[in-house]
Amino acid sequence: MNKKIYIPLIVVSLLIVFSAGFYFLRLKTPGASNSSSFKGVIKTGEQLGDFKNYCPEGLYLVTDDGTYMADQVKFLQLRVPDVESNAKMFDNKSFIDQRVKVVGKYPAQEMFCQALMCDCDDYILIDNEKSITPY
Repeated sequence: MNKKIYIPLIVVSLLIVFSAGFYFLRLKTPGASNSSSFKGVIKTGEQLGDFKNYCPEGLYLVTDDGTYMADQVKFLQLRVPDVESNAKMFDNKSFIDQRVKVVGKYPAQEMFCQALMCDCDDYILIDNEKSITPY
């Protein structure tokens, strides 16, 4: 192999390896933003129909007055901290169809993805069930 090609190939390979290493070793701080409060009704993905048919079991806070919550979205998934994945879906179904105030961290995502799957939904990271209060 020609030395003129071999050296740049090594440099590019090292840059890729270091970039990947920094990406995976960075501190994971879900919910690095400040806490905010949001009001709405909790619905399942199934209740939202075509909007969230790919995530029927997910619980979402939905604006009930036609306004936007944040970043021009009308619904945000509810998640709680998780040791393994940083955040898992909130799953207490007793809040479904209740008008609530939610205090949590938004935006809580580190990376943006556009796939139609539960893990890619925009979400509010709540500390626990006490972060949700009926109004």
